[in-house]
Amino acid sequence: MMKKRFIISLIGFALVFVVAFLLNPLSSKEINIKYSLTYNKDEANQLFYSDNLNSYNDQNSQFYAIKAKEKININQDFPSVYHIVRMDFGASDNKVILENLSIGKYFFKYDIDKNYLVAQNDINEIKSSNNTYELQVQANDPFVVFDITSFLSELKYKINIFSYLLYFLIALTIGALIFIKYNMFKGILIWIKDIIRHRELIVKLSINDFKIRYAASYLGAIWAFVQPIVTVTIYVFVFGYGFKSTPVSDTPFVLWLVAGIVPWFFFLEALMSATTSLMDYSYLVKKVVFKISILPIVKITAALFVHLFFIVITILLYLLNGYKISPYYLQIIYYCFCTIVLTLGLSYGTAAVTVFFKDLSQIVNILLQFGMWLTPIMWDYNLFGPKVAKIMKFNPMFYVVDGYRDCFFGNVWFWEKPGQTVWFWFVSLVIFIVGAFTFKRLEKHFADVL
Repeated sequence: MMKKRFIISLIGFALVFVVAFLLNPLSSKEINIKYSLTYNKDEANQLFYSDNLNSYNDQNSQFYAIKAKEKININQDFPSVYHIVRMDFGASDNKVILENLSIGKYFFKYDIDKNYLVAQNDINEIKSSNNTYELQVQANDPFVVFDITSFLSELKYKINIFSYLLYFLIALTIGALIFIKYNMFKGILIWIKDIIRHRELIVKLSINDFKIRYAASYLGAIWAFVQPIVTVTIYVFVFGYGFKSTPVSDTPFVLWLVAGIVPWFFFLEALMSATTSLMDYSYLVKKVVFKISILPIVKITAALFVHLFFIVITILLYLLNGYKISPYYLQIIYYCFCTIVLTLGLSYGTAAVTVFFKDLSQIVNILLQFGMWLTPIMWDYNLFGPKVAKIMKFNPMFYVVDGYRDCFFGNVWFWEKPGQTVWFWFVSLVIFIVGAFTFKRLEKHFADVL
């Protein structure tokens, strides 16, 4: 037993080390720059990022209005392919205090030395001390340029040594937790084996559930597809034609909306039906020999049938609008799996509690209505600046919705967003463990209450 526990802990250590390795800031597809500014007069600061010292455009920039004597903190993410950063200091004679200038990613942060800043136009003087720069500027488009690549190349050895040591400590900690909490992880492995063992039963119950839900209507299962189609059509008409919404990320708004709303409908339908799964199958819950932990999975699988149909429709819609079949479509399978894991974790908790508190299903429904607007699905979070974007990324469904859009038009692989990927799986696994624990603790009382 001790040998088996040690082997599983060692595997966990290796997996965590590999995942942590992906967080290396030198290999990240995004980089972050931070600094603080104080002006003597009301003015503006514009941050450009480019891959060419002689080419800048407003599309790859961020504008900040600054009031006199008021310090503003700037925190901006941008793709690491843009390795040239330029800071414009307005169009008036001014005194500028530039503080805490640093770049990094995740838990890495590196202060930028004065020697890497190249002053242009009317910047008369740069005084520096302890990462604080005092600039005297004049009204002739003053700016400084910073080359990230040359800076990081100087720090490469230092970054790698620190990175690998930190990765080792994180992986060692996780491995130790697996060793200590072996029984909990063993329970997860047993649960996975039960799913594999009952896979045929899950599929049969899912198909039966899908058919029974619409058995009393003339059109039958067609209603499962009609409702979301009508909903999407209404949103497209209102936002695409009524408000005449502009393209998002150079993608027509209708296509951008559909790519995000399809995974949300799957999440909504799967979670709502899985929440009431124990009550819907109360006759099976009362059977002593039946494995009731598969019931939420049955509901999620039934919702998956409709989801697969809409994925096909979405692909056809993109093809009709001139988009080509892309290898990025393959990761739809990955993001679909992400949605299933997140939904299953949530539904284990909600299904267990709903048996004792019937109103929870209505509360979940209301929360999902808020969630649709907070994800976001029908509005572009970039319109509200980098702070809102950072807050949005804490929502695990943001990762899924944004991932689907990456599949259809963003052309980004999920491993190119290591920070978001690790955060999603951390949150999802915590939710799953809490949900499964709640389900297990309350399971023995289900038959009595139902």
